[in-house]
Order: sequence, then structure tokens, then C-alpha cells
Amino acid sequence: MGDPTTKSVAKNLQTQQLHGWIKSGKSVDDAFTILKFARKDDGVIVSRKLDILEEFINLKGDGYLIGTLTKLFGGNSNLALILERASPTKKATMLQKRQFAEWVNAGVKPDNMMYTIWKTRTTNEQKSIADKYKAWTADMILNSE
Repeated sequence: MGDPTTKSVAKNLQTQQLHGWIKSGKSVDDAFTILKFARKDDGVIVSRKLDILEEFINLKGDGYLIGTLTKLFGGNSNLALILERASPTKKATMLQKRQFAEWVNAGVKPDNMMYTIWKTRTTNEQKSIADKYKAWTADMILNSE
């Protein structure tokens, strides 16, 4: 789907579909169910679905994305893993950074992040998220000085 005309048509159809969902009274929870997010989805599929869900949330005016995703995915730990799987994409990386900002606002420190978010023995994937969080918070501190 590299053709700009095809992309434009697809985007217009997607927007029409989302407006149709809104007109028919669909909630964000309904959209989440319709999009059929699954833990086994690869990063590209997750990223496309996140784009669609974010557009729906914005069109519907139902609050902010990270809080909605955290609720829909069953908490910070599940959302963190999903965003990590999709993180090779720019969109997912941006969402991951927005989640990190929420963690900072909630008082999650890099040193206690693993326990605060997972409360269990961690996997390599979770450690990767922790490393990114530590680097992100360190970068934020350097840039604020």
C-alpha cells in the first residue's frame, strides 16, 4: 500500500468507519473489542490498531489515550508489554514515552519501576522496558537542567 492515492482512500474509508461507529453509539470499549487486540499480534498489527483506536478516541472526545489504553489492556504492565512489542514503530515508541511520563507523574522511580509495574519476577522483555524507562527518565532530567 505504498501508493499515495491508495493510502488516501484507505484513510478516508477508515475515518468514515470510525464516524459510523460514533453515530451508532459505539463506546471506546466497543471499538477495542471490534479491533480484536490480542497478545499474539505482532508489533505492526498492534501499531495499526493503536492508530485506529487513538483516532476513534480523539473523534469521540473520550479522554486521553494512555489512560484509556491502560484500562482497556488491563493495567500498566499489560500495556507496557504491548507497546514494547510494537516499539519498533514510531507511533508505539511515542506512546511508550507517554506511558513513561504517566509513570513519572504517578511517582514511579526508575529504581522501583520493576516492582511497581509487575510485582513479580521479570522477563527479558520487561527488563528491556525498564532499561528504556531508566534511559528516558535520565534524558528528561538532563534536558530539564
